Amino acid sequence: MFAKFLKGTALAVVAMGVSVASQAAFIDFTDSDWQSAISGSNATQGDITLSANVGYLSFNANDNSGCLSGQSFHGLSCAGDGIGIYDDEITEGGIQSITVTFASAVNLLGVDLLDLFGSEGTGETALLMAAGGVENSFTATPGNNGVAGGFWATGFSATGITSLILYSADDGFSDYSLARLEYESAAVPEPASMALLALGLFGIGVLRRRLAT
Repeated sequence: MFAKFLKGTALAVVAMGVSVASQAAFIDFTDSDWQSAISGSNATQGDITLSANVGYLSFNANDNSGCLSGQSFHGLSCAGDGIGIYDDEITEGGIQSITVTFASAVNLLGVDLLDLFGSEGTGETALLMAAGGVENSFTATPGNNGVAGGFWATGFSATGITSLILYSADDGFSDYSLARLEYESAAVPEPASMALLALGLFGIGVLRRRLAT
């Protein structure tokens, strides 16, 4: 009886400890929920806030055909064409920028964009700046013009950030909209959770020794 109780307790405690492990989250900015979340230059959904440095945020609901054309490829909702500024995308020249603020530190796993075409000019460029002032420059893949509405998974990642600034190169033609983010919590398990996990492992060890005798 004691063995069964100890086994159940140990497994429950281990489950509690394992539950603190972070899971990746996808935020789809083409979902209609973001259209209703926009209030002037700001938009908040859950633990994420977007803010425009000038003007107002836009959802581009009337310009979603490109997104829809590649929906089977990227799986976005495509109720709109992503988040931009004014009536279009984040426009070149560093004049327009969107800051993404997280309620707590996260590990950024990916940034996906729309309306970024490698065949315009010498190739449209998106610049992303993570916390700490580190700038990262990405140029769209040549030839993606018209494919999935200029959808591009940049592959950009950053560790332990609380904000991300998106803006465009000063080249006279680059612009894009924010389509999706993937991230996970950067928080480490709390000491209490780690203690519970250790207790659970200890209990399993005791149980195995009792069953072996």
